[in-house]
Amino acid sequence: NSMENVNTNFTISFWMLKKGSLTNNVRYVLTKDDGGSTNVEYQVATYGRAIRLYLYDGATANEALYTTNQSFLANNTTAWEHITITFEKSTGLVTFHRNGGSALTSVADDTQTWSAAFADLDSDFDNMHNTSTNLGISNQGTLGTDGFKGHLAHVVIFKHDGQSGIGTSVLTVSQV
Repeated sequence: NSMENVNTNFTISFWMLKKGSLTNNVRYVLTKDDGGSTNVEYQVATYGRAIRLYLYDGATANEALYTTNQSFLANNTTAWEHITITFEKSTGLVTFHRNGGSALTSVADDTQTWSAAFADLDSDFDNMHNTSTNLGISNQGTLGTDGFKGHLAHVVIFKHDGQSGIGTSVLTVSQV
């Protein structure tokens, strides 16, 4: 099941078109949770112009929060943006790409990489929780609240587990 990315490298990729205000509220784009606090695997959300990836270790109290800076997404609601997020299990690194991101530079819309040390300041996250919940698009599990306001297209989620012709390494910048 490609939605279950437990203990392996994985990639989440999609096109998004934001609508409505870009306020600093969490708006869930993709979630693998039941809307509660114990059956949560991961969440992708916007927060203003930032993209966040939450990884959970069985409960919402044990999380690693990876986030871009507040100028990562375009400051408009008219442009489609291609977002790719990669997670490398062995290092705990998450890399966010916007519109293909050519390199890690000072340009806000290229690529941003965050380490586990910054994402899990209280060191309580160990391994992703394996849930049986469905993938939620533009909502938080079954709650249907705090959904992303906009459009999504070409959503792709896959794990790099060496099966189905997919290698075990995360995508490089040139592959994004």
